[in-house]
Amino acid sequence: MASFFSRTIFGKPVEGVTFEDILSFCELKIPEGINLDYKQDLSLPTKLAKSIATFANTRGGLILVGVVDDSDDKPVVPATGMDYDEKMPLTVTNIILSHIYPPVAPQVHVCPKGKGDKTFLLIDIPESTDAPHWVFNKKELYIRVAQRSASGSWEDFATSEQYEWLRNKREKSLDLRWRIIQNLDYHFKECIKKRDVGNTTIYRGDQVTGILTRLLRVSVSPAFPQEALFAVPQSYELVKKIAVQDYYGTDYWFPTFLETRHVFQNGTITHGSFAEPEEYLFSALDTSGTFVYNETVIKEQVGEKNELSYSLDFLYIVARLDQFFTSAANLYKEIGYSGLLRIDVVLNGKSFMRLVLPSSGFPSSKHVSQGANFMWNSEVYTSEISEEKDRYGTIKSIIRELMYMFGIEYFKWEILENYYKSVNRYVFDE
Repeated sequence: MASFFSRTIFGKPVEGVTFEDILSFCELKIPEGINLDYKQDLSLPTKLAKSIATFANTRGGLILVGVVDDSDDKPVVPATGMDYDEKMPLTVTNIILSHIYPPVAPQVHVCPKGKGDKTFLLIDIPESTDAPHWVFNKKELYIRVAQRSASGSWEDFATSEQYEWLRNKREKSLDLRWRIIQNLDYHFKECIKKRDVGNTTIYRGDQVTGILTRLLRVSVSPAFPQEALFAVPQSYELVKKIAVQDYYGTDYWFPTFLETRHVFQNGTITHGSFAEPEEYLFSALDTSGTFVYNETVIKEQVGEKNELSYSLDFLYIVARLDQFFTSAANLYKEIGYSGLLRIDVVLNGKSFMRLVLPSSGFPSSKHVSQGANFMWNSEVYTSEISEEKDRYGTIKSIIRELMYMFGIEYFKWEILENYYKSVNRYVFDE
């Protein structure tokens, strides 16, 4: 299996890949695998159609056209490319429409011409939500395999069980994702029920409700999980590899409590509290590629008349979303996953909580929520969180709806952008 592929193998989005980028990538001699394929040219349309369909039926992947592979499935270097033809994207489209049902809609990118009018063609196929995709007059159904099949092909006939999975992929995957999230939620609740003091564990079940009603919950996972993408021991190492520096000052790293992380049956958990016991932080990485972060972000304040009030720090939320999506992007790059993601953001809050805004550039009056809870979800591709500018676009979409919750319809987005661009000034010194 390629160690990194699709939108991430070149360190940039597919549409920005150059002729020289592919030459450099081929020098790495990464073999073909479940997510990567090499084709010499477009002269064998049925083979190309078969590869595109199997990627769409499995985990998605990338086809590099203009690259010859050797007996070890590695690219022959130096790669030379193929003759440039402005109609190449149309050729790929016609191959798909002629041979694949239902059709697949990959991203096709023609690299700028190199020496001697040579070029490369990149075909980026996402994991499909419309599977199964049949080929050759709807008669044959294939999946991509991690090791060559007995016939020597990377494509293998789908078994009856695999066909049923593909046919009911959406429903089964949605149910699996729901069960994964529920399991992580169970572990979270069990973690906050107890507090370790010395060698004694104090159970504090009565505080769980208070924590759950002041909580930010963010999760990201493959939109249609099917199987474990890595082992439990690997999840323990991955949590540290994907961590980013916490520029808001809660801890040195995000996720927090990395040195006290521990494994459970399906992944790795980090959790703990700062200051008061009810100020709680929790993260979990499941072997399915599901990444979850929970934190109590709504602050309690006691007024002069002993009345409780609640507030939410706007910039703190922006920082947490930025750090979470950056870590998530690191995760999917590390495990070599590229495809559709499901993102959920939930704020279990309090009615009439106040939004704390920066002093300049934002509406000056106090803004109080009418409702208690906020929910946002979306399906995005890994590329939409892999680059900073794309992450900012995703965060902006979330923040826009959060502002509506507090009755704010208009404010200067450039203020948020300036803050977003300047957050590195808070990074701790090495």
